Amino acid sequence: MINVVKENNRILLEDKKNNKVLNISKANNNDLYINLGDKKIKNREYFVITEEDIDLFNLFKITYDKIVNSYNNSKIKSYIDNYYPLVNDNIISWYSDDFYINKASLLNIGYLDNKIIIEIIPGNVEGKITKTVRVRNKGSRYADYSKSFENIYNILEHNDFISKNEENDYNKILVLNNKS
Repeated sequence: MINVVKENNRILLEDKKNNKVLNISKANNNDLYINLGDKKIKNREYFVITEEDIDLFNLFKITYDKIVNSYNNSKIKSYIDNYYPLVNDNIISWYSDDFYINKASLLNIGYLDNKIIIEIIPGNVEGKITKTVRVRNKGSRYADYSKSFENIYNILEHNDFISKNEENDYNKILVLNNKS
């Protein structure tokens, strides 16, 4: 089960079972910064959302589908798509807007076996490992697709999420209360 923790301009998705944290922060300029909360990351790291966390799963699945379908059906592509397409083999690959692509961290989002798989591949800037992916509000190399990530952040910030287990517990309480 994934817990959603809301702090000042920061949303943490905590998967205590697998000891993972996905951090989505909003800066003063409204850009988003996404990383996995483990400072020891040197290589690829994954965060998985399953249907057990049905609300979170649906939020990310709907966003994933929207980006993939919109991109695949778009007739207009930027010059960057010739070398680093946003969607390739149904995987969203967002290079951090902070640095040149060949140095930037990479956020991959895929859907496989009813799971949303979020992967961060650290970048290397002047010999320093960077594991945060910046999603610019304006001026992103991926243009309007940043709005989908802003939408995720805003929904997480303003809503409560429950898992299937919590939903089942809630439904059991309702049934018990109705029997009395």
